[in-house]
Amino acid sequence: MSSSTPSSEPPQPIESASGSFPPARVVITEPDRPVAAIVLALLSGLFLASEGVVEMAVAIGAATVGLPQVYGDLAVDGLVSIVLGVLIVIFAVIIHGDKKPRRLLGTAILVMSTISLLLGGGFLIGFALGLVAGVWFIAWRPNPPFYLAPEGWTMCSNCGAAIPVSVDTCDNCGEAVPSSVETDGNGE
Repeated sequence: MSSSTPSSEPPQPIESASGSFPPARVVITEPDRPVAAIVLALLSGLFLASEGVVEMAVAIGAATVGLPQVYGDLAVDGLVSIVLGVLIVIFAVIIHGDKKPRRLLGTAILVMSTISLLLGGGFLIGFALGLVAGVWFIAWRPNPPFYLAPEGWTMCSNCGAAIPVSVDTCDNCGEAVPSSVETDGNGE
Protein backbone atom coordinates (compact mmCIF):
# COMPACT_ATOMS: atom_id res chain seq x y z
CA MET A 1 0.00 0.00 0.00
CA SER A 2 1.41 3.33 -0.95
CA SER A 3 0.40 6.50 0.77
CA SER A 4 0.56 9.84 -0.93
CA THR A 5 2.10 12.70 0.98
CA PRO A 6 0.58 16.15 0.67
CA SER A 7 2.64 18.52 -1.41
CA SER A 8 3.85 21.77 0.09
CA GLU A 9 3.80 23.38 -3.34
CA PRO A 10 0.82 25.52 -4.30
CA PRO A 11 -1.68 23.88 -6.61
CA GLN A 12 -0.65 23.84 -10.24
CA PRO A 13 -2.71 26.10 -12.50
CA ILE A 14 -5.15 24.45 -14.84
CA GLU A 15 -5.44 25.81 -18.37
CA SER A 16 -8.96 26.54 -19.57
CA ALA A 17 -10.67 28.63 -22.22
CA SER A 18 -10.84 31.56 -19.82
CA GLY A 19 -7.19 31.36 -18.79
CA SER A 20 -5.42 29.52 -16.01
CA PHE A 21 -6.75 29.08 -12.54
CA PRO A 22 -5.89 26.89 -9.56
CA PRO A 23 -8.01 23.86 -8.77
CA ALA A 24 -10.79 24.74 -6.35
CA ARG A 25 -13.24 22.68 -4.36
CA VAL A 26 -16.89 23.22 -5.24
CA VAL A 27 -19.36 23.19 -2.38
CA ILE A 28 -23.02 23.10 -3.41
CA THR A 29 -25.04 24.81 -0.72
CA GLU A 30 -28.48 23.44 -1.66
CA PRO A 31 -30.01 20.90 -4.03
CA ASP A 32 -29.74 21.79 -7.70
CA ARG A 33 -33.40 20.93 -8.25
CA PRO A 34 -36.56 22.34 -6.64
CA VAL A 35 -37.14 19.18 -4.60
CA ALA A 36 -39.98 20.56 -2.45
CA ALA A 37 -41.85 21.76 -5.55
CA ILE A 38 -41.39 18.33 -7.14
CA VAL A 39 -42.93 16.68 -4.06
CA LEU A 40 -45.83 19.16 -4.09
CA ALA A 41 -46.46 18.48 -7.79
CA LEU A 42 -46.40 14.72 -7.20
CA LEU A 43 -48.91 15.06 -4.37
CA SER A 44 -51.08 17.34 -6.52
CA GLY A 45 -51.13 14.80 -9.32
CA LEU A 46 -51.98 12.00 -6.91
CA PHE A 47 -54.89 13.98 -5.42
CA LEU A 48 -56.22 14.86 -8.87
CA ALA A 49 -55.97 11.27 -10.12
CA SER A 50 -57.57 9.89 -6.94
CA GLU A 51 -60.48 12.31 -7.28
CA GLY A 52 -60.88 11.09 -10.85
CA VAL A 53 -61.00 7.49 -9.67
CA VAL A 54 -63.65 8.40 -7.09
CA GLU A 55 -65.71 10.23 -9.74
CA MET A 56 -65.45 7.21 -12.05
CA ALA A 57 -66.64 4.92 -9.24
CA VAL A 58 -69.61 7.21 -8.53
CA ALA A 59 -70.35 7.34 -12.26
CA ILE A 60 -70.42 3.55 -12.44
CA GLY A 61 -72.75 3.53 -9.43
CA ALA A 62 -75.01 6.11 -11.12
CA ALA A 63 -75.11 4.00 -14.26
CA THR A 64 -76.22 0.94 -12.33
CA VAL A 65 -79.08 2.92 -10.74
CA GLY A 66 -80.18 4.28 -14.11
CA LEU A 67 -79.01 7.91 -14.07
CA PRO A 68 -77.35 8.23 -17.50
CA GLN A 69 -76.89 12.02 -17.40
CA VAL A 70 -75.06 11.84 -14.06
CA TYR A 71 -73.05 8.90 -15.36
CA GLY A 72 -71.90 10.77 -18.47
CA ASP A 73 -70.92 13.95 -16.64
CA LEU A 74 -69.06 12.19 -13.85
CA ALA A 75 -67.34 9.78 -16.22
CA VAL A 76 -65.97 12.65 -18.32
CA ASP A 77 -64.95 14.66 -15.24
CA GLY A 78 -63.31 11.61 -13.72
CA LEU A 79 -61.41 10.75 -16.88
CA VAL A 80 -60.15 14.33 -17.33
CA SER A 81 -59.08 14.47 -13.64
CA ILE A 82 -57.14 11.22 -14.03
CA VAL A 83 -55.41 12.47 -17.19
CA LEU A 84 -54.50 15.82 -15.58
CA GLY A 85 -53.19 14.07 -12.46
CA VAL A 86 -51.07 11.64 -14.46
CA LEU A 87 -49.66 14.46 -16.62
CA ILE A 88 -48.71 16.50 -13.54
CA VAL A 89 -46.92 13.47 -12.06
CA ILE A 90 -45.09 12.87 -15.37
CA PHE A 91 -44.05 16.54 -15.58
CA ALA A 92 -42.74 16.45 -11.99
CA VAL A 93 -40.66 13.37 -12.81
CA ILE A 94 -39.31 15.07 -15.95
CA ILE A 95 -38.31 18.15 -13.93
CA HIS A 96 -36.59 15.90 -11.39
CA GLY A 97 -34.54 14.34 -14.18
CA ASP A 98 -33.78 17.56 -16.06
CA LYS A 99 -34.29 20.98 -14.48
CA LYS A 100 -34.06 22.89 -17.79
CA PRO A 101 -37.74 22.62 -18.84
CA ARG A 102 -38.96 23.59 -15.35
CA ARG A 103 -40.48 26.92 -16.42
CA LEU A 104 -42.41 25.47 -19.35
CA LEU A 105 -43.60 22.44 -17.39
CA GLY A 106 -44.27 24.61 -14.32
CA THR A 107 -46.54 26.77 -16.47
CA ALA A 108 -48.28 23.63 -17.76
CA ILE A 109 -48.76 22.38 -14.18
CA LEU A 110 -50.18 25.77 -13.22
CA VAL A 111 -52.64 25.71 -16.14
CA MET A 112 -53.66 22.08 -15.50
CA SER A 113 -54.21 22.81 -11.81
CA THR A 114 -56.41 25.75 -12.70
CA ILE A 115 -58.41 23.60 -15.14
CA SER A 116 -58.76 20.96 -12.44
CA LEU A 117 -60.53 23.50 -10.24
CA LEU A 118 -63.48 23.30 -12.65
CA LEU A 119 -63.61 19.54 -12.04
CA GLY A 120 -63.27 19.60 -8.26
CA GLY A 121 -59.57 20.36 -8.03
CA GLY A 122 -58.48 17.04 -6.59
CA PHE A 123 -60.54 17.59 -3.45
CA LEU A 124 -59.29 21.24 -3.71
CA ILE A 125 -55.97 20.28 -2.13
CA GLY A 126 -54.72 18.94 -5.46
CA PHE A 127 -55.47 22.32 -7.03
CA ALA A 128 -53.71 24.22 -4.21
CA LEU A 129 -50.62 21.99 -4.27
CA GLY A 130 -50.42 22.21 -8.07
CA LEU A 131 -50.78 25.97 -7.97
CA VAL A 132 -47.95 26.34 -5.45
CA ALA A 133 -45.73 23.82 -7.28
CA GLY A 134 -46.30 25.49 -10.67
CA VAL A 135 -45.44 28.95 -9.35
CA TRP A 136 -42.42 27.50 -7.52
CA PHE A 137 -41.12 25.85 -10.72
CA ILE A 138 -41.49 29.10 -12.64
CA ALA A 139 -39.80 31.26 -9.98
CA TRP A 140 -37.06 28.85 -8.84
CA ARG A 141 -33.47 29.60 -9.83
CA PRO A 142 -30.52 27.44 -8.88
CA ASN A 143 -27.93 29.04 -6.64
CA PRO A 144 -24.50 29.28 -8.22
CA PRO A 145 -21.97 26.93 -6.63
CA PHE A 146 -19.87 28.32 -3.83
CA TYR A 147 -16.15 27.97 -4.51
CA LEU A 148 -13.49 27.58 -1.86
CA ALA A 149 -9.95 28.46 -2.88
CA PRO A 150 -7.22 25.94 -2.03
CA GLU A 151 -4.56 26.79 0.52
CA GLY A 152 -2.25 29.56 -0.65
CA TRP A 153 -4.92 31.04 -2.88
CA THR A 154 -7.82 33.42 -2.33
CA MET A 155 -10.87 34.42 -4.31
CA CYS A 156 -11.26 37.95 -5.71
CA SER A 157 -14.23 39.63 -4.03
CA ASN A 158 -15.05 41.52 -7.24
CA CYS A 159 -14.93 38.89 -10.02
CA GLY A 160 -14.51 35.60 -8.14
CA ALA A 161 -11.25 34.64 -9.82
CA ALA A 162 -8.78 32.52 -7.84
CA ILE A 163 -5.56 34.43 -7.18
CA PRO A 164 -2.44 33.66 -5.14
CA VAL A 165 -2.39 35.29 -1.70
CA SER A 166 1.00 36.87 -2.50
CA VAL A 167 -0.37 39.35 -5.09
CA ASP A 168 -1.85 42.78 -4.39
CA THR A 169 -4.26 43.03 -7.32
CA CYS A 170 -6.43 40.58 -9.20
CA ASP A 171 -4.96 39.65 -12.59
CA ASN A 172 -8.45 39.16 -13.97
CA CYS A 173 -10.18 42.46 -13.07
CA GLY A 174 -7.47 44.64 -11.48
CA GLU A 175 -9.31 44.93 -8.15
CA ALA A 176 -7.08 45.46 -5.11
CA VAL A 177 -6.87 42.36 -2.94
CA PRO A 178 -7.38 43.19 0.74
CA SER A 179 -4.47 42.12 2.87
CA SER A 180 -5.13 40.04 5.94
CA VAL A 181 -4.35 42.63 8.63
CA GLU A 182 -4.93 41.50 12.17
CA THR A 183 -7.11 43.74 14.29
CA ASP A 184 -7.51 44.05 18.03
CA GLY A 185 -11.19 43.05 17.81
CA ASN A 186 -12.50 46.63 17.62
CA GLY A 187 -11.84 46.92 13.87
CA GLU A 188 -8.67 49.00 14.44
